[in-house]
Amino acid sequence: MDVTPEQIDAWGGELAGLTEGLAHLFARPEPAEVFAGLVGGLLDGLPKKNGWTMSARAGHAGPERIQKFLNAASWDDAALVGAVRDYALMLADALAAGVPFRWFAAGSGYGRDPHLRACLHAATIRYVLGIPVGLPLSGVAGKPDPGAPPAARAGDLP
Repeated sequence: MDVTPEQIDAWGGELAGLTEGLAHLFARPEPAEVFAGLVGGLLDGLPKKNGWTMSARAGHAGPERIQKFLNAASWDDAALVGAVRDYALMLADALAAGVPFRWFAAGSGYGRDPHLRACLHAATIRYVLGIPVGLPLSGVAGKPDPGAPPAARAGDLP
């Protein structure tokens, strides 16, 4: 089920409340603004979601602000993970209620959870999850191949 621009507009108040409620986690107001634009862009119906298109949607001249945010911004990552976890816990409820969405994104706090990956895989939801550097790589949907040695890099996977 596709999300329409009208549905995204209807979520505007909740999205603004979410991003404003998380603004205190950032060391400065500028990263909080970029975060709000980034989240809005991820939810928008952009045909391609990259630094340039997301920046243009947010009214930036180029992708530098979003790139700097993703690479160098300072925030309270533990508190942000906790806040996102509260939203992520609604995933099962959202699926059961038929809430329309086509993708899921989360950071490394969730990327280490094989059950979440398996749930998303089983529901055929596209997803992007950060993974911690030290997380051993495994097979499809977080299930290791019992006969294969642990892979150190993605390129080592069969």
